[in-house]
Amino acid sequence: TYLPLPAVTSLSPASGPAAGGTAVTIAGTGFTTAAAVDFGTAAATFTIVSDTMIQATAPAGSGTVDVTVASSCPTAAATSCGTSAPAAADQYTYVSPAQTVVRTLTPGWNTLSIPFPLAQDTVGATFSDGGASILAAYSYAGGRWQPALRRTFFFQAERDVTLPSPMTGIFICIGGTAPVTVTLAPATATGGAQQPAGPPATYALTQGWNLVGPSSGNLSEPVSTFLKGTDVLEFDNPNAEGLPVADPTIDSTDSVLDGAAYWVYAANNSQVLASQIAPTP
Repeated sequence: TYLPLPAVTSLSPASGPAAGGTAVTIAGTGFTTAAAVDFGTAAATFTIVSDTMIQATAPAGSGTVDVTVASSCPTAAATSCGTSAPAAADQYTYVSPAQTVVRTLTPGWNTLSIPFPLAQDTVGATFSDGGASILAAYSYAGGRWQPALRRTFFFQAERDVTLPSPMTGIFICIGGTAPVTVTLAPATATGGAQQPAGPPATYALTQGWNLVGPSSGNLSEPVSTFLKGTDVLEFDNPNAEGLPVADPTIDSTDSVLDGAAYWVYAANNSQVLASQIAPTP
C-alpha cells in the first residue's frame, strides 16, 4: 500500500505569542492518518478535520520553527508514510509581547514615533510634563511638513491632544532646559488575553522623502528588515534641522530604535514594513 507523505502548504495564522495557545489551521495533504503535529521539537495537540486540514494548538516556543505532520502506517505493508518535509510554507513565528518604550527628548529638536497602538495615546498620558514643554511638532510626507499634534477644537488642552498613528515620524521641538520622557505603553489587542496590539503591517510611502518610525518590537531589528521594496532607495537619520543627512547614511545592518524616526527615500509610491516579529491583532 502506498501512502504519500503528509505535506503542509499553509498555516493560519503563521505567528503567535511565545506562551503558546494560539489556534492554528494547518492546510495541506495526506492528513488522514496523522499521528503527531510538532512545532519545531514541541508536540502540539490537534484534531484532524479532513485529509487536507488539521486544527492544532501551538505549544510554547520561541523564534521561527517548522510545523510538521507525521503520519502513522496503518499496515505493515504500507510505504512512504512518515513526516512532512520542512518548507517555507510551514514556518511558524513565535512573537514576544511588546514592551513599553521610553524615549528621552532633550531641549531642542528631536525625532519621535509611535511603535505600536498605545494603551493611552494622549500627550498628557505619555509626556512626563503633560506636554507643557512642546513648542512644535511636525510630520513630513509628499514633500510637505504638516502639524503632527492637532487639537480637535481651539481651546482643547495640550495634554488632551492625541498622538499620531503608529509608524508616523514626528520632528518635535522641546522647550525649557530639562529633558522630558515619553512613555509609550502598548495597547492590548481586541479579544486577546494581554496580547499586545501590533503596529500596522505596512506604512505607505509617497515618492520622495518620508519621515517614518518602523517598529522593531524591542528586538533592535536591522534596517534591512524594513526595506523590502526595491524602489526604497535610502534610509537615513535626520540632522538637527530635521532634514535627511546625505552622509553618513545608516547601513542596512544597523539597528532601528523603537520610538525614533528616520528618513526613507522612495523612488515611487511604496511602503516600508513593520517588523515581521512584532505581533498583529
